[in-house]
Amino acid sequence: MTPQEYEAAFHGIFLPQKLDLFPGSHIPDLRKFLDAELHIMKATTSTMIRDAVSYRLDTALRLIQNQ
Repeated sequence: MTPQEYEAAFHGIFLPQKLDLFPGSHIPDLRKFLDAELHIMKATTSTMIRDAVSYRLDTALRLIQNQ
């Protein structure tokens, strides 16, 4: 997905304050995390970095939707 598609996917859904993304990976402020990840995705041209960011955003979105 593009950064704009991620922004649309996270817009209008309930976002918890914090989230356990992976075992041992705790996000204390989900909104800051999303802002930072989307900023990275928009700023980079590296496919490897974009893939890593996409993986984290996809995981966060799936966890939020399953709550």
